[in-house]
Amino acid sequence: MFRWTASGFAFAVCLIEAGVYVNREWRERDLRRFEEAVRCYQQALAICPDTGDRHGEGQALNTLGHAYRKLRRLEEAVGCYQSALVICQETGDRHGEGQALNTLGHAYRKLRRLEEAVGCYQSALVICQETGDRHGEGQALSNLGHAYQELRLSDRAAVFWQGAAAAMRDAGDHDQAARLEQLAPSAQARRHRWRRSG
Repeated sequence: MFRWTASGFAFAVCLIEAGVYVNREWRERDLRRFEEAVRCYQQALAICPDTGDRHGEGQALNTLGHAYRKLRRLEEAVGCYQSALVICQETGDRHGEGQALNTLGHAYRKLRRLEEAVGCYQSALVICQETGDRHGEGQALSNLGHAYQELRLSDRAAVFWQGAAAAMRDAGDHDQAARLEQLAPSAQARRHRWRRSG
């Protein structure tokens, strides 16, 4: 049975406070709130060794990575996502592992490290397929589509977006499926424009 300790309670308070800052920031787009969230998550992570809560540590690292990404501190975001990924692998958290790979892929895309982003998304896709997570599978396929679009491989991007739309439809997310279905033709049109300009 879980029992609250002083360090565990402090860890929870830090996570809650940081979450408040992050949620407000997503609405208000005030970068100072992300800076406050970074401070709170850093405090929470400093407490983690005393709590033994590896799952909470992985979540805190992943969300700290989001805050760094919003602040355009991308190398620090990559470090957080990589650490979160290691924890998920060590604890056998397959769902968290897939999430960490997706978010790490986003950071690599922002850094224009597109081949590394593709590798992350492909690994996330395998995990989602193995665990039967159709919504996560749709996200990974969609992300692969965006990465290949940025690599100017529009035919491949269109195939991934079509697969993503099917997965999202199976998962009951019909709005997202409709948006993805619109991306595939636009990718092919872009390919024709690039060929004409080339």
